[in-house]
Amino acid sequence: MKPWMLDLVRVGLHGFALAMAFFGYNLLKKITDKDLPPNNPAALEQFKISVRSARFFLVISLIFFFGGAILHIADKYFDIEKEYSIQLSLVPEEISEDLIPSIRNRDRKIKLLNGTGEVKINGKSFLLINAEKLVAKLNEIKANLNETLTTGPASDPSDVTLNEGGL
Repeated sequence: MKPWMLDLVRVGLHGFALAMAFFGYNLLKKITDKDLPPNNPAALEQFKISVRSARFFLVISLIFFFGGAILHIADKYFDIEKEYSIQLSLVPEEISEDLIPSIRNRDRKIKLLNGTGEVKINGKSFLLINAEKLVAKLNEIKANLNETLTTGPASDPSDVTLNEGGL
């Protein structure tokens, strides 16, 4: 098989159908190029069967091609959307409820239970994840930690808490 034929078959059903049509055409051409012995009814009958089989193979390949083209056009025209289910786990279970990011899918708000949840979306949908509160809290903790590291440890250990605010 030639390399360009492999590339054609990789295209999918259309490529496979075109490769079949190419093989069918070559087979039909080879059969019809043969010289038949004169006055031999068995050879003539075999020739007719071979031509019929090659034509059948060619017709089947063209049916595959046009069937694939119709399915491709129908898929684009009817815009069939598939539904996908996504399992989300965004934050640890121990986080405060007010810090859990809000998730929206079009106009629906998705509720996360303990930082996890399941979202069903269609092919052209998107998720909007808003984690502003969580990022602000993490920045606050980072600033407190940096301040503690630059000024040195506090004299009273109870003055510095990292679990402040539910984290």
